[in-house]
Amino acid sequence: MPPASSPNDDGVETAQEVTAPVSNGRLRRLLLDRRRSLAALAALVAVSCGPEESDDGQAAPAAPQPAAVATTPAPPPTTAPAPTAAAPAAPATAAGIRHFQVAGDSSLASYTTREKFFDQPSPIFVTGTTSAITGDLHLDRATWQPAADPPSVITVDLRTLQTDSSRRDNAIRGRFLESNTYPMATFVLKRVAGVPQSYQEGTEVTVVLEGDLTVREITKPVAWQGTAKVEGNTLTGKVGTSELKYADFGIPQITIRILAVEDWFKLDMELTAVAQ
Repeated sequence: MPPASSPNDDGVETAQEVTAPVSNGRLRRLLLDRRRSLAALAALVAVSCGPEESDDGQAAPAAPQPAAVATTPAPPPTTAPAPTAAAPAAPATAAGIRHFQVAGDSSLASYTTREKFFDQPSPIFVTGTTSAITGDLHLDRATWQPAADPPSVITVDLRTLQTDSSRRDNAIRGRFLESNTYPMATFVLKRVAGVPQSYQEGTEVTVVLEGDLTVREITKPVAWQGTAKVEGNTLTGKVGTSELKYADFGIPQITIRILAVEDWFKLDMELTAVAQ
C-alpha cells in the first residue's frame, strides 16, 4: 500500500497528488481557493489604483467630473455701446425755418435818381415811393439764411411809384420804366451776410442781402446793405442798393423836352415783416 500523500514544505502538491483522481469535494475546494485568490488580486489592484486617503485615513472624495460644456456661445467682450443713430432731422420748414410776411402798411419801397433841368444850374435828386410791397421771407432761426424752398421773395408794384410830379410819374409809367407793361419788380433773397453766430434778439446788426432783382423781365444780381433786427415776432430792416444802371434793365435814357435824367438809380426798402 503506497504511503499517504502530504504537502511539500512550500504548500505545493506533489505530482502524485495532481495526477491522482480528484473527488467532488476536492474539486470544490480547489475552485473556492482559486476564487479567493482572484478576489485578493482584485482587491490589491483596487488599493493600488484607488483614490488617495486623507490624513484621517478616510478616502479622499473623488475629483469632480467636468460639467458639460454649454452649447450657447459665450457673449462677446464688453465694449462701449455703439452710438445710437440720430433720428432724421425734422424738415427745415417745420423746425428750423421761420416764416415772416411783409406788412405793406408799415413798409416802403423807393427809388432815387438825379435829373437836370436845362434851365437850372445844378441837378436835383428825385425820389419815388410806394407802399405796394408784399413778400414772404423764410429764414433760418439761427443764421437768418433763406430756405431753398419755398423761396424768399419781395414784390413791388411799380405802377404805384409816386414822386412830387404827376407828369414825371406818367412819363415813367408809359415811356421809360414802362411799368404799365411790366408792373412788378421782384427781389429773390439768396443769402444774408453779417449776422453774428450768437445773435441776441432785439439787437440791430449790419447786414447785406444778396439776391436777384428782376425789372422789366430782366434779372440781375443785386446786393442791399443796411441794418436789421428781430424782436419778438417782428423783423424790421432798412436796406438799400448802390447805384444801378438803367441800361442794365433795358430802360432807355430818360430825356424829355425840359430835362434829362442821369443814367443811374438806386433802390431802398424799409421793411416790417411779421412772423406767421
